[in-house]
Amino acid sequence: MDVNDPCSLAREPIVNAGDEINARDKQLADQQAAVAMQGRALPEVTRVGNQVQLNFGNILANAIKHAQLSQQAYVALKQHENGSDAAAVLASVEHDASSDREKFTSVHIAVQRLRECRGTQILNAQTLADLTDAQRRDKLRVQQVKLNEDDKLVAEVFGDYAKRAELYLEASSSVSGKAGSTSARSSPRRSRAPSNTPVQQFNDEQRAALIADRKQSETLHETLQSSISGT
Repeated sequence: MDVNDPCSLAREPIVNAGDEINARDKQLADQQAAVAMQGRALPEVTRVGNQVQLNFGNILANAIKHAQLSQQAYVALKQHENGSDAAAVLASVEHDASSDREKFTSVHIAVQRLRECRGTQILNAQTLADLTDAQRRDKLRVQQVKLNEDDKLVAEVFGDYAKRAELYLEASSSVSGKAGSTSARSSPRRSRAPSNTPVQQFNDEQRAALIADRKQSETLHETLQSSISGT
């Protein structure tokens, strides 16, 4: 919370949503993926002479492997809860997707309110009559910094929900494939669930929200740049 930022309240539900989904991801990973990674993780720190360097290639490889194991852990958890009944497992995945879809809708509304608040602050900085051009530019540049912070927050939280949407999409494809569904393809990543399922609806809606927010952010940035240049 920033007492000097009127838009700070609008950021709070977005931050809380990110914290909540991160906690769930960590819990899922800890259940099975962390165990499965034992003995498989590549060294992330290497020694060159007397210096220690990070191996970013290994860090990325470990992250990808961990994500794959998380998906396997999620399916295993659903199977543990529902037994070998593929239909029951699929229904449980769709229930989770529906729940996250509702949460994401609330987050998307919060993001829209944050963008509207930031737009109001930019307009206020433009129109205050008792400011010199230099003071107005300073206020606009403060909003530019805040807008960049907003972009980072939204990208992280929207990215978290995109990962959940992909998790459900891959899990539903995996379960459908095991059930012998003719609609399942060999590559879960390229599979597409029917458009009327909660899994695909969640996937489509979070993608559409991301595109719409990027456009809104670009408009705010263009307004700021134009205002700073014009003062």
